[in-house]
Amino acid sequence: MSSHVSTSRGLHPPGKLGTLDSPGAWQPPAPMAQPDAGRGDDQEVRLLSVAWNQDCGCFAAGTSNGFRIFNCEPFKETFRRDLKSGGFAIVEMLFRCNVLALVGGGSNVLYPPNKVIIWDDLLSRCIGEFAFRSDVRAVKLAKDYIVIVLEHKIFVYNFTDLKLLYQIDTLSNPNGLCCLSHHSNTSVLACPGLHQGHVRVEHFGLQMVKTIPAHDSHISCMSLTMDGLLLATASTKGTLIRIFNTMDGTRLQEVRRGLDKAEIYSIALSPNVQWLAVSSDKGTVHIFSLRVRVAGVDSSNEQRALEGPRMDHQNSSSSIDPLIQANTGSNASSSLSFMRGILPKYFSSEWSFAQFHLPEVTRYIVAFGAQNTVMMVASIAGLFRPRVLADCGGKGGGAAARLSPPALVPKRIYKSNGYLRVTCNGGLNQMRAGICDMVTIARHLNLTLVVPELDKRSFWADPSDFGDIFDVDHFINSLRDELMIVKEMPLKLQLIRTKKRLYSMPPVSWSNETYYLKQVLPLARKHKVIHFDKSDARLANNGLPVQLQMLRCRVNFDALRFTPQIEALGRQLISTLQRSGQFVALHLRYEMDMLSFSGCTHGCSTEETEELTRMRYAYPWWKEKEIGSEAKRLQGLCPLTPEEITLVLKALGFTKDTLIYIASGEIYGGERRLAVLKAAYPKLVRKEKILSPDELRPFQNHSTQMAALDYMVSLASDIFIPSYDGNMARVVEGHRRYMGFRKTIALDRKKLVELLDLFQGRALSWDEFSGAVKEAHKSRTGHPTDRKAIPGQPKEEDYFYANPQECLGSNVGGLRDSLLTARPGNPLAVANE
Repeated sequence: MSSHVSTSRGLHPPGKLGTLDSPGAWQPPAPMAQPDAGRGDDQEVRLLSVAWNQDCGCFAAGTSNGFRIFNCEPFKETFRRDLKSGGFAIVEMLFRCNVLALVGGGSNVLYPPNKVIIWDDLLSRCIGEFAFRSDVRAVKLAKDYIVIVLEHKIFVYNFTDLKLLYQIDTLSNPNGLCCLSHHSNTSVLACPGLHQGHVRVEHFGLQMVKTIPAHDSHISCMSLTMDGLLLATASTKGTLIRIFNTMDGTRLQEVRRGLDKAEIYSIALSPNVQWLAVSSDKGTVHIFSLRVRVAGVDSSNEQRALEGPRMDHQNSSSSIDPLIQANTGSNASSSLSFMRGILPKYFSSEWSFAQFHLPEVTRYIVAFGAQNTVMMVASIAGLFRPRVLADCGGKGGGAAARLSPPALVPKRIYKSNGYLRVTCNGGLNQMRAGICDMVTIARHLNLTLVVPELDKRSFWADPSDFGDIFDVDHFINSLRDELMIVKEMPLKLQLIRTKKRLYSMPPVSWSNETYYLKQVLPLARKHKVIHFDKSDARLANNGLPVQLQMLRCRVNFDALRFTPQIEALGRQLISTLQRSGQFVALHLRYEMDMLSFSGCTHGCSTEETEELTRMRYAYPWWKEKEIGSEAKRLQGLCPLTPEEITLVLKALGFTKDTLIYIASGEIYGGERRLAVLKAAYPKLVRKEKILSPDELRPFQNHSTQMAALDYMVSLASDIFIPSYDGNMARVVEGHRRYMGFRKTIALDRKKLVELLDLFQGRALSWDEFSGAVKEAHKSRTGHPTDRKAIPGQPKEEDYFYANPQECLGSNVGGLRDSLLTARPGNPLAVANE
């Protein structure tokens, strides 16, 4: 690979150049074109690239008609250069001096993508030019070096005279991966090596090369500390980030972003080498505490942290181990980490101690500011809208997210009227809705809520505690501006309760806020601790103040986050499914407990019917014992059978190659009852088929945790179809409405039973049956609708959590989804669309 270099007289070392502090006039001589006043509208400008400068104090944006420079703290546009001739795909700054490296992009006719222009904005002229036979993938600048990255080779030039110093061969590097240290005492370059997963580290001052076998897969992202002594890397899998000593290649630490594959957008190391930030296509920025830190750096001394440590012996090839010491930060780890070597590897991993959740459709690059603040810059929907974002309590419009300690919302200070203990009842989603109601009630009554206890006596006999399902610390901290939540009551009150019986009661179902103020609050004040032994449907669907309704949403969509272990495995499931294309999540509620409870035995044998009846009598809290199965079915009160759902899916237009995920527990009748559905839809999968036994083993015999995985997949699916309108069906439907009215086909079972019987009785042809099914569901796809209210009949009206209408406006109360956002692309083909 050859290159051509041309220079202009008067090239100064970059340290002597002016600074980019003010907009100034743009009067470029030929061959640069004059600015085009008609192209100043941001709506017409496309963002081609974004890159931080070396100290992340500002960033450069390459646009379709020039470039712009932004300061970070405070956030403002410093200046812009708009051209008639096109834009720049690469704009690389050198700290805040007036020298820039530019590579043409977009419709730029003057500067092709194989040419690098070194531009002096103070002199308004090109002071150097590099031309190559292939496209330039990246450019990096340091005070002494210009580094130009091609797909298979890297050229390193002396900044003063533009003489070629080094040529480095690399493995195919289409993304231009390369990083350069920026400290006066060290000169380090890191880039892909000649073998997959290897990183080549050049210590220019030491004339030393080190190859680090960092990963098994190809390298996707890397970052050096300012002094170049530590290197962080990620592979194309995007699950693990590893930190290495660049002197001897020792792996110092390994942290886990997640379990499913992700594209890592950026990695950043804080100036004081205490924190690591990672952004990815999962819409999450993870913050990790580093267990390695350069000794002698005082994190309270901003300038010293920014300058970094000294290395007085550049002629030595010894390890930097004496400069490494333990940090006091603490990342999250699994409660099962003590079983290292027995369980899969991720259970012994270090997880992030803080996360920022952002829209997945936006690409973010992350950095740390001079005071170890977290900064993110993004392009929104492809339009030119760069800005610095703060997701944890920054000042004004700038970026301030202090990491010591992690930022929390301010506490709400109030005099507590007592403690509320809650024992939830039901399955995962019945308890989920109940927890939302209990938080809302505690907030309304100014009570202190004890973390709820989960149901362990139900049919599933799941021993899971709240902390096995949900992230307890996030639950407490995310709601601290609303109410106090504690993990357990004070010891004094616990001792009192052991001597005196705890006052326990089931609140009246479907009650409004007045009931709790007049009936429950006096009891709480009197007894100091009050216990609710039921949590389901204890608040009315309608008629509550809007702020209470919005709090119910906030708890549901933000505070109730699954544990990192559940989320990691759930995202792996989702990623595997999405790699195969669009998919349908079918909540096939044809399980033993539902059939027994509802008395629905259509399609069951005599022996099965007797088994279901015996089970119903075995549970005394199931009040209805004698049930007419056929009458309930004709009223639409039974779940559809697997055979019936097969006909319905065909009638709706789902073809044989549709990927269908079964979101449910064990189907009653097993494979025999699924045979017809499998024959019609060969791409029928369940979590047990996608995940290995080792991956599922920690969740086995914990039906609530398994249901949490199904919940995540159901949210992420392109279409969600429940065969019965139970708690999961309704709660998922409401969550999908909140996520942007994602398609949920709410089956009209009463109408379907009528049509199915007519079709199977040969009273309807297939075309007539299919047409009638499509017509019946044209308006039942999760679109915006008013929630139906029936005064005095709460069971007959629409469930709040299926259609949380008060929370579905634009960015209501700052609410945002904490799991997934809709993937771009058309929904699966369904008739009438």
